[in-house]
Amino acid sequence: MRANSGMVANHYAARLSKQNLDRIRFLKPGQDWRDLPHHLLPAGMQRALRKDHTRRYRRMQWTGIARSIITRFRDPKSGEYIHPEQHRTISIREAARIQSFPDWFVFEGSYSEQYDQVGNAVPPLLARAVANELYGMLTGERDTARASVPIKSRYSIPTEPFAAAE
Repeated sequence: MRANSGMVANHYAARLSKQNLDRIRFLKPGQDWRDLPHHLLPAGMQRALRKDHTRRYRRMQWTGIARSIITRFRDPKSGEYIHPEQHRTISIREAARIQSFPDWFVFEGSYSEQYDQVGNAVPPLLARAVANELYGMLTGERDTARASVPIKSRYSIPTEPFAAAE
């Protein structure tokens, strides 16, 4: 994913308000809005039940599994998208890496469009796994341990495009 990466494109994180920076500075990895002092909470969350909004203003951790990337990952209240150490949300490139995009893939357009592209994307490694499974199902070349009956198709599936992806 990062092989031969000279300059990294799309490494941009949104500028945050002073209020959000104050909230982020207070949080340690794994903590969320429930760990903030009452005076730092947004007005609407001062009345929220502690069992609600469990991922809002959550700082990521270096260990564990990352949350699904959504288009609003630039906003710290949207979920677990605050960098584990730095006082900012994750960058477009960091979100793309979580999605399994290689560093050579460059997102184009405005920052808003890049956030949308990453947040709406199907992770490439997931797409590859689904494509390989569909190919195996349609050609009858499936792993017999997982499937006992191949799916029959009236369509001829070319093999050349799939061989290049491996």
